[in-house]
Amino acid sequence: MILSGFILVALPLLIAVLFAWFNVDRLAKQGKQALTGGIEQTQQSQALVERVQEMDRNARQFLVLRDAELLGLYTQRQRELETRLKTIEATAVLPDDPNLLDEILLTSREIHHALQTLGEEPDTQRILQQLTDLRGQTRDWLSYSEQLVNMRSRSLQESAQETRRLLLWLLLTTIPAAIILMLILTPVISRSIRR
Repeated sequence: MILSGFILVALPLLIAVLFAWFNVDRLAKQGKQALTGGIEQTQQSQALVERVQEMDRNARQFLVLRDAELLGLYTQRQRELETRLKTIEATAVLPDDPNLLDEILLTSREIHHALQTLGEEPDTQRILQQLTDLRGQTRDWLSYSEQLVNMRSRSLQESAQETRRLLLWLLLTTIPAAIILMLILTPVISRSIRR
């Protein structure tokens, strides 16, 4: 009887501690995933911007020099860009994806095709405009990617606030419940001890 009384008094506190541990552990896992995903997505997006800048430089050099080696370099960078885009699509969580990655891929392929089929009278202005569009699309992607990371961060902060409120509520309810149980069970335990 005495042991069961102590168990009844300690039970609400034990449940509260276990519940708190579970929620803090869940929050820590979410935080780690958000941090890792945010870092990876930011690195991939920055690498995408750098790749497009290199492609832009190679294309402009090719337009001036018409060197086949520069076209080969642009072709290599085009393949690397397509691989990077596939990696981003595979790893990124993209709610409401605005198809920016598809636009980047399409524009880069159009530029690549235009450079490969460059004739005697090339439409240099159109290619330069496409290069400008491609740089703008990658900046838009980088901005969108940063917004996603910020959105996940805000969501994690809201989850932390909710967990904090829940733990405060648990604290405010379990301590009085334990005290009430203690007050109720103290006379019962006292009678058992006196016998």
